[in-house]
Amino acid sequence: VVIIGSTRSIMGATNGSLKAMTSAELGSQVANGLLTRLEGMSRSFRRREVEYFILGNSVGAGSGQNLPRQIAALAGFGPVEAAFVVNELCGSGLEAIILGAQAVRLGEYPMVLVGGVECPSTAPYLITDKQLIEWQDKRVEEIQPLVVKSDIHDALWWPTDNAHAIAQAEDTTAEWVRAHGLD
Repeated sequence: VVIIGSTRSIMGATNGSLKAMTSAELGSQVANGLLTRLEGMSRSFRRREVEYFILGNSVGAGSGQNLPRQIAALAGFGPVEAAFVVNELCGSGLEAIILGAQAVRLGEYPMVLVGGVECPSTAPYLITDKQLIEWQDKRVEEIQPLVVKSDIHDALWWPTDNAHAIAQAEDTTAEWVRAHGLD
């Protein structure tokens, strides 16, 4: 298994310069840039040869159906045979690489495109049916502090401990440091 190319977008801040881009738009620009570079490096490579696309994504709300297929269509590599999203939170992109490498090693596909994409600025807010009914007579100012953004709910909030994932990561790191006598 050989990685023949890689690229990434710039890092943006929530509601920063990339705020209007959907995950599909951002992913397609990155994929197009990579595939264009690979086509320039090899006369025999064509983006339409990519048959398998695995995408890491932990905030799927509002992205629409099968995000990697959307990206494939926008980046012009035609219909892919197989495409799916893997959600391993922070490890999503790495898990996509692992699954892609396994597919190549098993001889399922000679070439796999893998990646990851998140666009927190375009993540929708979540409101349950119950909330919608309860809030029908409230003003927007009363509702705003009660709604939850999907990127927090789906990717950054640990429901069993009712805590932010950053706090969980810091606690896990502190435990590891103590366990290994590094504190």
